[in-house]
Amino acid sequence: MADAQVLIYAPTDLETPAITGETDEAGLFSFVPDTDVEGPWEVTVRQAGHGGTATFAVGERGDLRSGSTAVESQVQQWITIAAVIWGFIGTAFFFSAKASGGKV
Repeated sequence: MADAQVLIYAPTDLETPAITGETDEAGLFSFVPDTDVEGPWEVTVRQAGHGGTATFAVGERGDLRSGSTAVESQVQQWITIAAVIWGFIGTAFFFSAKASGGKV
């Protein structure tokens, strides 16, 4: 989703976003979590009442410094986040086509 709101919560404070921003015109947003803060990080993407949340862990298995298993785990997490964002884009196209009277 282009220009969607992104909120990223650190494991130390799930009430206040550690990072905020918007996706670009292609619906992409990137960030680097603080690898010193271990635990589940939560990423929320929203636009016009649509969106979702993805969670990924940083720490023993999620820290890139922990070895090849951690790198594979990190890649899987990024693929999951990308798939969630891609799903948001598909949902946005679906509803925009429906709103303009196009066939779905």
